[in-house]
Amino acid sequence: MAARLTLVLRVSNGADRIIFEQPLSERVRTFLRLEFLFQQRRHHALDESPTGTRAALQSLLDVLSLTARSDLKSEVIKEIQDQQTVLTRAPQLLQGMDVRQAFARLADALKNVQRLPSHFAGSSLRSHEFLDAIAKRSAIPGGAAPFDLPALHRWLAEPTIRIHADLERWFSHFAPYETAVSTCLDVLRHCGSDQPLMAEGGVHLHTPQGAHQLLRVKISSDSGLYPEISAGRYRYSLRFMRQPDVDSRATQVTLNVPFQLQCCLLA
Repeated sequence: MAARLTLVLRVSNGADRIIFEQPLSERVRTFLRLEFLFQQRRHHALDESPTGTRAALQSLLDVLSLTARSDLKSEVIKEIQDQQTVLTRAPQLLQGMDVRQAFARLADALKNVQRLPSHFAGSSLRSHEFLDAIAKRSAIPGGAAPFDLPALHRWLAEPTIRIHADLERWFSHFAPYETAVSTCLDVLRHCGSDQPLMAEGGVHLHTPQGAHQLLRVKISSDSGLYPEISAGRYRYSLRFMRQPDVDSRATQVTLNVPFQLQCCLLA
């Protein structure tokens, strides 16, 4: 039975097309969400205002919440080892990326993750009184206001250098995972070639040759379209939608839509 999964949007370097990514396994779904949160954190870290610091701190709390539901260390190690095994057996699967470079990055990531304590990622932060208070209040709309969290309000008034030092220290618990997740996703995205396809009447049904880990749908950035994707074990369904503006309801297009589909597998 087809199941609609979370989409993750990434824009290519050329900015002439938009890439929509569809995770097809729980592990890849978790990795994509972590990548998104780590990217958010790095963006907000450039903003030294209290609002920017709050946003960076929220990214940390989101990472803690997400990783609380899985054994991240085991998942990362298994994915790296699976990729190493497949690349050893079939290096030709890797396209547009040097195989030796991929092996070196995977080996470094594996070594750094294996060095970590066996306890769960960020476990010491879960008993951190300051962060725990913020996490609990943040679950309430507006709950992290200054009058609710005076300790946070006071911390935000500290010198910028101290605030950045605290954030870096907290995020350092996840640094090896950030590198490993980025490496695994980068290698995975280089496995599988683009197929030029046409969605007739705005719809395309794709029958895969086997199970995959990630779908990547690439369309022109000036098309004004986005795909709704349903993915089952034996069939992928793409329906291209148009939304003239955010105040209007999205509708399926009835014209033929050219696009590229990349089915990624490395496990």
